[in-house]
This record gives sequence, structure tokens and C-alpha cells, in this order.
Amino acid sequence: MEPALVVPRRIWRKCGSSSGNRSIPEETAVALTYNGGTYAVMMTTPQDLEDFAIGFSLSEGVINSSADVDSLDIVGLDDGVELRIWLSKPGAIRLRERQRRIAGPTGCGLCGIESIAEAMRPPGHTSTLIVPSDCQWSEAGGAAGPRPAVAAPAVPESAVRAAAEILRRDGAKSVLFMGGWALRERGLKAAARIAAASGCRLMCETFPARVERGGAMPPVEKLPYFPEMALEAMARFSSVVLAGTRAPVAFFGYPNMPSVLIPQGRSVTTLATPEQDVALALEALADLIGAPKTAPARAANGPAARPAGALDATTIGAAIAALMPERAIVMDEAATTGLPFFGASLSAPTHTYLALTGGAIGQGLPCATGAAVACPDRRVISFQADGSAMYTVQALWTQAREGLNVTTLLCNNRRYRILQVELGRAGVTEPGPKARSLTSLGLPNLDWVALAKGMGVPGARVETAEALCQELERALKEPGPKLIEMMMI
Repeated sequence: MEPALVVPRRIWRKCGSSSGNRSIPEETAVALTYNGGTYAVMMTTPQDLEDFAIGFSLSEGVINSSADVDSLDIVGLDDGVELRIWLSKPGAIRLRERQRRIAGPTGCGLCGIESIAEAMRPPGHTSTLIVPSDCQWSEAGGAAGPRPAVAAPAVPESAVRAAAEILRRDGAKSVLFMGGWALRERGLKAAARIAAASGCRLMCETFPARVERGGAMPPVEKLPYFPEMALEAMARFSSVVLAGTRAPVAFFGYPNMPSVLIPQGRSVTTLATPEQDVALALEALADLIGAPKTAPARAANGPAARPAGALDATTIGAAIAALMPERAIVMDEAATTGLPFFGASLSAPTHTYLALTGGAIGQGLPCATGAAVACPDRRVISFQADGSAMYTVQALWTQAREGLNVTTLLCNNRRYRILQVELGRAGVTEPGPKARSLTSLGLPNLDWVALAKGMGVPGARVETAEALCQELERALKEPGPKLIEMMMI
């Protein structure tokens, strides 16, 4: 099967119509089976399927590395492709631990509780529960009781001592690189103590799952997205201490560019892995190096100035930072438009920052919806790119149905701008008409105010920073959802 399919197309405009051809990606059903059992069926382009199988298995946590795969067979079928993956013994054991099959309805409650407990095991896992359909009508064995939360394991003392030795030796030439639970309030307060005592810098992953930010929280620099900028940022340091994360890697592969974003020759030590109790490890490290019991208070920032002028990434980020209320939750899936916001948010009131978990887009709207359900007393700001929003636009209907306090700031530049940037970085400086069409969100243009209205969410369209500030201030004071379409054309 070819990776692209040429199909005829006809475009209608007010002045008439035109005909031609369009290339669209070809997809087929791909089933992934592990040790004879079906795990998932996905639609994908039938190329590089070995890489797809390994990457999927890694991202799902089925394997820790490609060494866990004994064999991989690609079997062509009449209606798709089957990837038959046979795991080594350790991999098979892990798969059994996280996949449970119910034999009958009497154990349904217990198996459900155990599956939830497995999913909540630090730092968070995927758990699959296979339930036969007769469990819907057969008599169950009663409700199962709650399971105690599984505590993250403590780090060995040797890891704390090794990190302390590096910080004492390199001081301001070292960086504490953080992720996961290190970026919650407890971890950040301990990290601020460490920075005060050692002079090290604090940095977090490019896409942290969650960061407590603003107010009295310590300043944490975010690793830049583009690899050359990330390498430049890390080149300032002689040593790196990893806390709650792994060594950073580039989001995409580039010719003649390393994937690991720590320059060669730097000393790297792991204080705590994502699976370990990183907050406790940071506190132990702070005590070991003689850090003060509390970090010096960060100077309070005055109210951020409201921006004026044209709408761009800088003025939009400044508007959010200036107007967000205390304890707001910001879900950032603004892609290229969102880059300046993280820096501006340091001066904002105390808030929770949520970012993408990976390369898949469409997380923003449903994640903001879930945050509003979980925290009905907090205002949620959904900072959202237009292309990504089209993947899960139905979340707006849920927000209207449930009356959720979500303010969506929709960045409308009518393009997948990040894909255009990456094309240019790959050397395609003058993309052809097909490439331009595939990265465009025009023809026809999307009317986000109308889309929101159709799902029960009131909307407004703004074209200047002043108008954005006016609409955002109004929306944050009103209950329920609202969408503000920011025209960046």
C-alpha cells in the first residue's frame, strides 16, 4: 500500500468551482498483539511499522526498551496488518501485571479496584480491564472496598550523596533538571532551598505534565523546544542533576543533530527517577547540603501590565498573565503561540500550569474540561491552538452541558504553524502546493465563534490585545464556559 493516495477534488467558491487532484495520507487498520493477545487496533500509514510497534510499546509502558521484544512479525491481512510482538519473560510479566481479564461478574468490583490501583501506581501507568458483556446483567459479588495508595519508593542514600557532591563541586555551574512530582509545591520548595544553598539553576522539562507556578513559587526555567536552543541552554552547565525525570531528548529527529539534549562531556547524575519519591529526595538533598529550612522569599511582583497593540504570541501571553485569577488552572496547548507565556506566567498569581504530554495533539480541550470537573472552585483557562482544537472540539459541548468554568482562548492563525516551522527546519523552505494545503486550516476558514455557539458555548472574536483584555476580564468574572477567538491572521 502506498503512503499517499491521489484522489480527485472539486472546490466550490462564490465565483464558481475548480477541479483537480489532492494527495491524502493512506491509512489502514493495524492490530498490535503481544504474546498472542490483541492489545490495540489503530489506523496508521503502513510505513516503518517496526518503528511504530517499538515506539507504541515504549509509550504505552509495555516495554522498557527494544531489548524486551524477542521477535516482531508484520503479517499482511485482507483488511489490514497485524504486528505480532513476542515479549521476553520480564516484558510478559509486566504486561500480565497491568492487564486483567475478568472471568465472571462476581469479581468485577475487585478487578476494577485493582486496575485503578495499578493505574495510580507512581508515577502513573496504563491499566487495561477486559470485561465480558454479561457482567452488565449478571449479579455481581458486591462492591469492592478502596485500596490504599501505593507510595513511591524512596531513593537510595547513595543517590542523594552523589547529587550533593556534584552541587558542592560545581555550584552555579550545575543545574537541577526537574520533572513529574518535583514540580509540585512540595518539590519546588525543596528545590528553592537547594538553589539558595548551592547556587544551582532550576530547570524543567519542555513539556511538564504539571507545574505550580507564579505567586511565591520559585522561578524555574523551561528547556527550550528547539534542539539547538536546548543544547545552548544546557551548555552553560558543567553538571546536571536529574530529579523526577530522565535526560531530555529532542522532540523530532534532525540530520546532524544529537537526540540527547545534554552536551557531551557534562556530568550527569540521577537523584530520583520518575518512579521514585522525588519530593522526599529533594528535601533530603537540601538537608544534606545544609540548605536553609525555608528558601528566601521571592520578591513579590507588581501587577503585570496589560498589553496593547496587535495580537501575537507575546501580547497574548502577557494578557493571560495580567488577568488570570488566583489559583487558576492553565491548560497550554497553544503550540507556537504559547511559547512566551511560560516566562510571563512567573509574574502571575499562584496557578497550576498543565502542558502537553507528548506529540499527540488534541489534549487541550478535554484536559481543561477534566480539570474543571475535578476543581469546580477554580477557574480554568484553556490556551488552545486552532488545529489541535479540531481533534476534540466536542469537549465544548461537554463544558456547556455541565456548566463548567472554562475560558477557552482560541489562537486562530488558520494553519498548523508548527508543522510549517518543522518543514522549514528540515530544509523545505519553499513547500509545494500540496504541502501548503496539508498545513493550512483555510479553504474553508473555520468560524470558531459559530462552532462554539452551535455547542452551547458563548463566544467572542477579538483582533487586538486591548479587545482581548476586555473580553478575557469579562469572561473570567462570569460563570460557565466561554470561547474567545483570537484572530492572528
